[in-house]
Amino acid sequence: MTLCYIDTETTGLDPRIHQPYEVSYWIENEPEPFTRSLMHTLEYADPQALRIGRYFERGFTPHSTASRNGAVLAERLRGVTLVGSNPSFDAAMLTRVIGAPVWNHRMIDVSNVAMVALDVDRPLGLAACADACRERGYDVPEPDHTAEGDVRATRAIYEALREIRRKEAAGE
Repeated sequence: MTLCYIDTETTGLDPRIHQPYEVSYWIENEPEPFTRSLMHTLEYADPQALRIGRYFERGFTPHSTASRNGAVLAERLRGVTLVGSNPSFDAAMLTRVIGAPVWNHRMIDVSNVAMVALDVDRPLGLAACADACRERGYDVPEPDHTAEGDVRATRAIYEALREIRRKEAAGE
């Protein structure tokens, strides 16, 4: 089972009307994440979502020309286990691009892993997970609401949480 750290930046939170405009995925055995912009329009875009992702400041523009985005993503994500901060959201958004889920039906949400590893009773957001890991001495980049920045943070958090749990199990 190959892990694939995933994040999307989107035009809003409703996968029925909003669209992903940026995706980053980092397959566990690859040295770096792969990031690309996706076909999208701003027809139903939520201005707040665009502000959070710094859509205009980062130079994104709508583009709806024919592309192989879906085919490339489907091939790369086929059979992987998605790891993310709310990967079901990313999966729903990517299904709009690909047409059907191609990844393993089981996904790993770092906020749920954090609940066990950090002994908290509520899911933490990505930034809070990063802070908690850094407080314990782990080198975790600050999530920045870019697909690649958040994928890098997600992977570092997941690895830190696994190490925290291993040390606790070993009594360290």
